[in-house]
Amino acid sequence: MKNPQRLKTALGILLSSDQPGEVMAAQRLIDKQLKKEGYDRDWLINWLVPIPGRPRTEMPDPTTDWRDMLDFIIEQFSLGLKLRSNEHAFVVDLKKRDPKSLSSRQYDWLEHIYLTARKLHTMTNNI
Repeated sequence: MKNPQRLKTALGILLSSDQPGEVMAAQRLIDKQLKKEGYDRDWLINWLVPIPGRPRTEMPDPTTDWRDMLDFIIEQFSLGLKLRSNEHAFVVDLKKRDPKSLSSRQYDWLEHIYLTARKLHTMTNNI
């Protein structure tokens, strides 16, 4: 997140204000900031309140756009990367559809595939 302070301030207002106008303005600012960064409320909620039994991952590197992750994975296909059939279908579908943004679940899944591909790429380059 390029400007986490604005999001932090808006969250503080949202959670502490008893003024309806301030709360609505904070909600709009949060939505605008998340959309600008390519996230949504689901992503924020899942990051703030992790799923029990699943460790909260670090915030994604803001310089790693999901499209960059997707391009890296597709580049690795040409170098022999093998994925499970459902992962492969997901990646190919994303590339074909080219949505404006991903849901938090889609982002998490793409990030998982990306991190796996990076790990395999690093391992094969170190041999």
